[in-house]
Amino acid sequence: LPRRRAMDALSSLISGDRRIRWTPPDHAECLATLLDLGVGSDLGPELNTITLDSLLQWTVAAPKEPLVFQALGEVLPVTFVRYHADEVLGSWMIKHGVTDPDCRQAMIWLKSHSLRNANRFEDAFNVINNWLSHRSNEPCLERERRELVAAHNERIRNRRVHADRFFRVTKIPTKEGSFSFVIPVQDQGRGPLLALKHYRLHDDAFPDHIDLTKRVIEKEADLLHNVKHDNVIQLYDVKDLPRGCVVMEWFHGRSLSDELSSTQLWPAQRILDLGYRVASALHAVTQKQESFVHNDLHPGNIMVDSSKLGRADWVKVIDFGLSDGADGSYYQWVAREKGIQRMPYRSPEVREDGEIGNRRSDIYSLGAILQHLTMGKPPEANEVLMLPPHVPAAAADLIRSMLAQNPEDRPDSWEVVADVL
Repeated sequence: LPRRRAMDALSSLISGDRRIRWTPPDHAECLATLLDLGVGSDLGPELNTITLDSLLQWTVAAPKEPLVFQALGEVLPVTFVRYHADEVLGSWMIKHGVTDPDCRQAMIWLKSHSLRNANRFEDAFNVINNWLSHRSNEPCLERERRELVAAHNERIRNRRVHADRFFRVTKIPTKEGSFSFVIPVQDQGRGPLLALKHYRLHDDAFPDHIDLTKRVIEKEADLLHNVKHDNVIQLYDVKDLPRGCVVMEWFHGRSLSDELSSTQLWPAQRILDLGYRVASALHAVTQKQESFVHNDLHPGNIMVDSSKLGRADWVKVIDFGLSDGADGSYYQWVAREKGIQRMPYRSPEVREDGEIGNRRSDIYSLGAILQHLTMGKPPEANEVLMLPPHVPAAAADLIRSMLAQNPEDRPDSWEVVADVL
């Protein structure tokens, strides 16, 4: 519709002109058309002539229409009370005794939309995400959450300066993990290349997702703070970073999972050296925290740099965010949504029962990685392990014991594993 005709139609509708018979689909189409024409800018002053009360009464007439919620969310914050639209709708609902759940949904949508207009993406995400964690089949809010996730992650990905001092190095691409971005930065734009780890949002999240994700990253920083080892990724000690951020050394290499995609098997000596480096690294962490369990040991969390072969630091263990199970609910969400329980590197008791692992579970995981490097595939259930003859007998016996189905039959310390390797 031309703008003037659209405006006249809306005015007639709200004023209750009985010459026009409107039905809910017409409501939605009319408002959607106004949005397309730019209600928030060009027609905003004209909409101010329409009373808020009438507009809300009219909107409630078609509460099941997603387009009505979308339209109300666009019009109300811009035209009436820019950042307090949810409060206005809430007060109106109390005044008129409206308890319709769809109206409450509209209020949640408006609250999120108002926060988003104020660039408060995290707060907006929390409002919608906590609502959806107890409900399902609400396409308007689910769509809004997806848009918030995309907008927030895009802002983080493209930000030039983090924490007012770390400048993104644009010639090196940002790495995107399941739960965080790893952004190449330099302190004050100079000096060594560093890795800024920043949490990312998901649209399949759980209640308090942001807070738990930040706590996981902070826990990783606390764990690594006092660990100095050639094969553990090193923390760059920075104070006053925003929550959910940590700065570490940048490792020039690629993940072991990328190496495993190659059809060429490694020599036995390189495989055993990698196993020794990983076991030594985890033993060093255990010495700082006796109860330490990595809980997420797989090829994607081991970095290698083939150009450094022969040096102690050619292997790095990374991603300690799920150590000791992190927060139980976060760990269970990771296991459920990201399929960690189905990974072939998980021990049988963790994979089958969904339990948080222990040190012997981590030892199984390293054994599975060593088998994959040796045989070209990870272990299968109840498989009889036949290692090739070029693997030394003592190492072969160790790997078999690391892969024992019964946890009590596995080595009980990283020191034992490292010594044999």
